[in-house]
Amino acid sequence: MLNLAKLKNNFSVHLAYGEIVAIAANDNNMFYVKSNSGLIIAKKTESCLLHPDIGDKVLFSTDGNLSYILSILEKKSPDKRLIDINSDLDIVAKNISLQSKQTTKITSPILNINCLKSKIFINKINIISKSILSQAKRIKTIALSVEEVVNRFTQRLINSFKFVKEDNEVQAKNSRMLIEENMTIQSKNSLYQSEEITTIQGEEVHLN
Repeated sequence: MLNLAKLKNNFSVHLAYGEIVAIAANDNNMFYVKSNSGLIIAKKTESCLLHPDIGDKVLFSTDGNLSYILSILEKKSPDKRLIDINSDLDIVAKNISLQSKQTTKITSPILNINCLKSKIFINKINIISKSILSQAKRIKTIALSVEEVVNRFTQRLINSFKFVKEDNEVQAKNSRMLIEENMTIQSKNSLYQSEEITTIQGEEVHLN
């Protein structure tokens, strides 16, 4: 049987308040803490997710040999919070809600998002990218107005269908169409107007 009375006499842990005065140079999880009992070096526990900064008030435990920072009681800079985890982090929950009053920033070399359905409501969006690759079985876009400004635009399609209910206008300095086989233009009225020369070339030209 374990003698609890003997264990209590040989193992005594004390709780105390202290202030972070320095960070260990060789380990970011080791901190120098100043308290009424003097200066000690303590390790941040796994349950203390916030990263301590110099000047923070902390609660720590010590047995004379080992000391641990249990929690941060007061931040010197109230506007600065850093959650420091030096390993992989998995969060499992039924629902997760993330709200930010000003700005939400995600910085990562690689970002992977896997989901069955996604709904995104954005009032205004700016995307700056060196390269974009999109692969989708079906894309449907409904917008009141779409404006694209690009230096060069290339499309490679097997079949293309375009339906314009009212007006279709193309403005260009030069325009060229290369069609391997047949070209059909059907309209109620057609007008071809040029300021200087109009040329039609072909082995046979039929005008009806």
